[in-house]
Amino acid sequence: MIKGFIAGAAVAALLLGGSGTFALWNDTAAVAGADITAGTLTVKAGEGVWTDQTEAAINIADYRIVPGDTLTYQTLLDVEALGDNIKALLSVDKGQLTANSDSAEDKALEKILKEYTDVSAVEVSRHEGPAGPAPVRGDQSIDFELLQGSVQYQVIVTIKFPAEYEDDDAAKTGSVNLSELGVKLTQHL
Repeated sequence: MIKGFIAGAAVAALLLGGSGTFALWNDTAAVAGADITAGTLTVKAGEGVWTDQTEAAINIADYRIVPGDTLTYQTLLDVEALGDNIKALLSVDKGQLTANSDSAEDKALEKILKEYTDVSAVEVSRHEGPAGPAPVRGDQSIDFELLQGSVQYQVIVTIKFPAEYEDDDAAKTGSVNLSELGVKLTQHL
């Protein structure tokens, strides 16, 4: 009788889901779909020009910045944007604006210039499709919806050494490397 009870209990355990599943009726239905394709975002910068506050072209490698100066870098940015609802953040890559050494003067100049570096952009031409929104402006970065297709933006990076630092000798003779300074266009949600 004990053997019969044990055998019955084993059968009951298997029937009650010893494997952990219990099947019910099920079925599937097709959902209308199609191929989906990812968009793209590519950027190419043209040859740029540096000017000072007098709008005279300068050679940035030879320029000696002083309090009151405003340096401007202008370039054309060719943007290819394909994607529904594609938005981007345009910003200056300030991590590439670096002191040439660990000297106090270099670090002081780096700090000032990073704080007063701004970016702006204006759409200047489209290679296809209708005209889109006009200027896009900002200071530290610009958040905007990209126009679809090939679009060219005039990008302006402004670096200021405010006149208020005229009595502050901390940055005097400081040197900052701008050779890797760039703008970033980052897609976001």
